[in-house]
Amino acid sequence: MTGIKRVFTEITPNAQASTNAYTLLGDVLDCRAANSVALTVINATQTITYKVEGANRSNFTDAVQVQAPADLAAGAIGNYASASPVWAYYRVMIVDKVAGTHGSSVLTAIVKG
Repeated sequence: MTGIKRVFTEITPNAQASTNAYTLLGDVLDCRAANSVALTVINATQTITYKVEGANRSNFTDAVQVQAPADLAAGAIGNYASASPVWAYYRVMIVDKVAGTHGSSVLTAIVKG
């Protein structure tokens, strides 16, 4: 018996600094043909706050919060997963926990179709 191979997209962009206003971490995840999505936010320095948003429009003019803002300490890892994504697009937004104290974070995600 052989396993069923599923198509997937893996995203691992470079480290990115937070700012005093919410900014996109990594790339927008296209989940229109996905059966599942799993992401991790790896924070290297300074505490940040992150949230996950979903939308049906790629420009996020109809964005909804799918994971409430959560603090992520230096060296910590946050996550979000959905076995059946209901939104077409997902994104992670980060912001400084303390204004002017920038963290450095990386988004790693797998979208399976």
